[in-house]
Amino acid sequence: MSSAFQLNDSRLSLRWAKPEDVPLIHSMIKGLADYEQRPHDMIARPENLHECLFGESPLAETILAFYQDQAAGFALFQTLYSTFLGKRYLYLEDIFILPRFRGKGIGKHLFTSLATVCLSRGYAGLEWSVLDWNDPAIGFYKALGATKASGHLYYALTGNALRRLSNKAS
Repeated sequence: MSSAFQLNDSRLSLRWAKPEDVPLIHSMIKGLADYEQRPHDMIARPENLHECLFGESPLAETILAFYQDQAAGFALFQTLYSTFLGKRYLYLEDIFILPRFRGKGIGKHLFTSLATVCLSRGYAGLEWSVLDWNDPAIGFYKALGATKASGHLYYALTGNALRRLSNKAS
């Protein structure tokens, strides 16, 4: 796997994250939590992130974006399996561009690199979720050619609800 992605913009570079990038990635995840108005939900620590990305059994991968050699954003994703398609696909957990770097094509380049990763690995596609109030992101995704997955609603079971359900099984 190459450490960098080929781009046609000399101001921008993308590369795979390395273990020493964990503090940078962690700080950008904090920025994302703030943007999504959920700083209280950001409890992950750099150690958790390091284990997830670079531990014995990595669970996710990250591509970092730099604009004029300054950290500008990231995409963190994992591989999932579709029983209907019988193939793997990429699930984009998070993509974030620091506010001062938005509008410079960085998000498009990150998505282009993700599409390239999908195709090079023979995966079925790329999926992600977006907050329903995030109109700028939704417009950006539509401009890329993405379509809303029909018939699906996103649900989560965490915290006290998860514990209550687990206790019912005992």
